[in-house]
Amino acid sequence: KEVRVSNETIYNSRKPNVVSKENDYRLDKSLFRTITYDEDGKKIFVQIFNKGKLTYSCQYKGKKKHGIELEYDEEGEKLIHRAIYIDGKKNGKEYCVCKKGKETITEYKNGKRIRNK
Repeated sequence: KEVRVSNETIYNSRKPNVVSKENDYRLDKSLFRTITYDEDGKKIFVQIFNKGKLTYSCQYKGKKKHGIELEYDEEGEKLIHRAIYIDGKKNGKEYCVCKKGKETITEYKNGKRIRNK
């Protein structure tokens, strides 16, 4: 289980009451997660790290996933999941690698699965 002991909140220099970025740190002071916000304080990007390497990233439009979501193995080297979201719904091809190494591609439209490969 992850232990996060500290976080850092960075505020927008032009709008002092609006959060610009949040960083969460582990007990060993390494960066665990970064959340980036737009000028109005709406979430636009989330990144998660393991031992200094990126293991997850996703674009957001407020509270909904909107854009590309990427997930890497624990070492941050091999892509194991890729999906595209529009207003919180999967659209296009989702790429996954299961724990046994089998690759799957599933196609979505407006959040509904339309085809597996």
